[in-house]
Amino acid sequence: MKSINLTEVQLLSAEERLPLDSYHLVWSKAFEISGDAALGLHVGMYHNHTCMSLVSNLFIHSDNLEEGIDEYVEYAKLLNTGMEISVHKRDDEVVLKFQYLEKQYFSLQEIERTLSLLVQRARRYIKNDLVINYVNFEGVKPLYSETHKTFFNCPIGYGAPHSELSFSSAYLTHVSEQKNPYVHSALILQAEKMKKKLLSSKMTEKVSLLITKHLSSTNFSVEVVAEKLHMNRQTLYRKLKAENQNFKNMVDKIRQAKAFEMLRDSDFSLNDVSYYLGFSEPSAFSRAFKRWTGDTPKHYQKVWQGQLI
Repeated sequence: MKSINLTEVQLLSAEERLPLDSYHLVWSKAFEISGDAALGLHVGMYHNHTCMSLVSNLFIHSDNLEEGIDEYVEYAKLLNTGMEISVHKRDDEVVLKFQYLEKQYFSLQEIERTLSLLVQRARRYIKNDLVINYVNFEGVKPLYSETHKTFFNCPIGYGAPHSELSFSSAYLTHVSEQKNPYVHSALILQAEKMKKKLLSSKMTEKVSLLITKHLSSTNFSVEVVAEKLHMNRQTLYRKLKAENQNFKNMVDKIRQAKAFEMLRDSDFSLNDVSYYLGFSEPSAFSRAFKRWTGDTPKHYQKVWQGQLI
């Protein structure tokens, strides 16, 4: 928390969420600290019914699985505005698709956590042998892919344009034993309240997406971001301040998260990472990385690529 300037209040607030740049930085730091390549999968496999989100509680108190899934899709952006979830119902199967609105925000750990947690909770509340037809992951096949097969117990694909999960449409009529219509009504009211509050005009998330999209541009600046949002720099600063955000700090956090991700990928050289992140030269990136971590990017890259072999 200290390394990425987060407070316990920010993490424990039931009605707030982290900006996307901070959220992905948390994943990167947790991955770094734990040394667990399959961290997202392991987090999702651990089901704690006392710590379920509003959206998860809606799911188990819905009339049936079909309504629960529809509400899960409807309110998914309360959990993550960087990802879009859609449901596709056919005669014999249902496919849930998970698509990132910006490819820069793709995180294998996050999507593994999302899918494994969804399956784990469905298995618990459906109260029968849930059979998954298949799971496809966006991204490359990890070294621990056998763990995917063991947990999901179905064919697993990799390198897909988006992640998806398929199961039989016969489950849609299933009614949860935990269903409570009074609780469900109260949850819907709360979900609508949070939806209005969190999704109406979050300047932080709009700016985060633009920073991520234009990070490697040679003319990237606060003026460019402000222009794309149809305002001047002073107005942008004021709106971010109202949300307790600072443009310079946001750029720094997004660079950190992307640096950690790219350095763990053997396809990228230090020069590649440096210029992608918008640094004028590799030495400037090295100084910034040393400030973030106390380590050099070269040493960090060697350590992580060695651990993942």
